[in-house]
Amino acid sequence: MRIIQRLVLGLALMLVGLAHAQTIEVSMWDFLSGGDGTRMKQLVADFNASQDRIHVETTTSDWGVPFYTKVRTAIVAGQQPDVVSYHLSRFPSAAPLGLLRAISDQELAAAGLSRDDYFPLLVDKATYEGQLYGVPLDTHPLVLFYNKDLLAELGLLGEDGRPRGMDDLATFTATLETVAAHTGQPALVFPTNGSAVWRVWLSLVGQQGGTVIDDGELTLDGTARDSFAAIVEWADRGLAERNVETNGASQAIFVAGSAAFMMNGVWNVTTFEDATAAGEFPFEYGVMPMPTLYDQPANWADSHALVIPTSPRNEPSDEKVAAILEFIAFVSKNSQTWASGGHIPAYRPVVDAEAYQTMEPNVHYAAAAESVVYDPDVAIAGAAGPLQQAVHDFLTPAVNGQLGVDEALEMFGAAVEQLLQESSN
Repeated sequence: MRIIQRLVLGLALMLVGLAHAQTIEVSMWDFLSGGDGTRMKQLVADFNASQDRIHVETTTSDWGVPFYTKVRTAIVAGQQPDVVSYHLSRFPSAAPLGLLRAISDQELAAAGLSRDDYFPLLVDKATYEGQLYGVPLDTHPLVLFYNKDLLAELGLLGEDGRPRGMDDLATFTATLETVAAHTGQPALVFPTNGSAVWRVWLSLVGQQGGTVIDDGELTLDGTARDSFAAIVEWADRGLAERNVETNGASQAIFVAGSAAFMMNGVWNVTTFEDATAAGEFPFEYGVMPMPTLYDQPANWADSHALVIPTSPRNEPSDEKVAAILEFIAFVSKNSQTWASGGHIPAYRPVVDAEAYQTMEPNVHYAAAAESVVYDPDVAIAGAAGPLQQAVHDFLTPAVNGQLGVDEALEMFGAAVEQLLQESSN
């Protein structure tokens, strides 16, 4: 009898061990902190609980240059994780160098996904030489926040709850003049640091179909100058705030109620919604895509994506890739959770679903996903790239009244030419 019991116990332990051995372990590195980090951890936990074949373990590191340096070092050493969060704006400095594994349409289909499931501009940015190198998770564009109470008081709020006077550059500027005359304060605020000035500028350049860098070459055509001159003119005339160094400072000025408009990223939505829910937001606010001040809708944006890093020393197996894509498919299809952080999900069936279409205020700026303008396809651009430092060094001073438009653009152009030359060596 004891022999039989031992055999049964041994068989049970063997089966438990076999089941454990068959679990595919997926390591994930991300840079997602705050609310984004909380939401991604929830998605990972939900995925792990949804099945018992794959287990995803996450490690979070500091955003920006430290994160991307860590990932690249790990790839070179052949010690990279299985899946990584990545900005689409950083793809030009990764995909051409073979740091990311291409994902075939057949592999997507096996995970229940298709390129057509995602907004086209996002897929285009994730594609290099016809191959997809990552799956977009969201887009987080520059949008326009506005003070409904103040605009209604001035007769500048339409029956649809949107601002009047958004038809073109002249009417928008006239609207800023009306607000400023009423409050005695600048009517528009945005951070005047390098990254934010770049986002506003690139949006307006994109609305004219222009470029700052095209095909790896500095262009700075007439649309670039005209757009930047318009931004500086708002500041020179006291219609836009100067010396706004941080995102938090921009928020504070807008919430104080004198600036009717704030050009900023959708990541501010969660802060404002939390304050509104707590009864601490001082007025009713709205959000809309960047107003079309020139020829066509366009707004700067970046996107989070999930990618599979690869190295000749450590190429992921087909089984591991299938497991990673199963996880990515789960995240895509459940990205309503991610949308609560203000981001527009990249997976269109989620955006089209009732849950998102009734989500306030997110649904009111969802159209921005159709008119995305990404950073130029050069290695010096992208999140935390050196191009932003050049903007901060030479264009921010012009917005803050310390340089003229032409002088600033000339100095910026020289700095960018140098960066492009260095990156090509």
